Amino acid sequence: MSTQTRIFFVDDDRVVRTCLRHFLKKFDDFELIGEAEDGNSAVESILDLSPSVALVDIGLPRINGIEVTRKVKTELPDCKVLMLTSSDDARDIFASLDAGADGYVLKGDLAANLEVAIRSVRVGSVWLDPGIARIVLDASNQRQASGNISQSGMLSTDEAELLGSIAGSSCQDGVCLVDPAFLRRLKRLSQSDSKRS
Repeated sequence: MSTQTRIFFVDDDRVVRTCLRHFLKKFDDFELIGEAEDGNSAVESILDLSPSVALVDIGLPRINGIEVTRKVKTELPDCKVLMLTSSDDARDIFASLDAGADGYVLKGDLAANLEVAIRSVRVGSVWLDPGIARIVLDASNQRQASGNISQSGMLSTDEAELLGSIAGSSCQDGVCLVDPAFLRRLKRLSQSDSKRS
């Protein structure tokens, strides 16, 4: 049984693609199997190559990374998708979770977090960047405070504490490795939020 993690990435920035290529080569168990610079060719290549993990930027030409994620997860549910982006917009975060993303990594933290994020989603955990966890927690608190949220849409005390722990973490202690059931809960919250808007 192969222990290689087969990785595909898509980003329209040539400099970012070059940096990712060099970064991934540092790890013997990471195998870069392809890359793309736009959403349409990314979907086609990912479905053809069946990587273990796809790193997907949100702001892509032709179709965006959220739609790429949705199409890939529909056809290849076992492919783990990590959003790799500069966007910390709450709408993008919730739309990514709704599309089936397994994690969200900010480009500014790549050197510190990308390897662990890839390894986390590969084994079935979820990766949430601390900055992203803070945004999700704040958005949930704002909806709850405004009263524009049903009881079933509220985060439990434990869930809010977990997001708070992630938001305050450097991720060095593994606190960012989240149970996939919690991500499914966040996805349900994002879906109920999008239906109201």
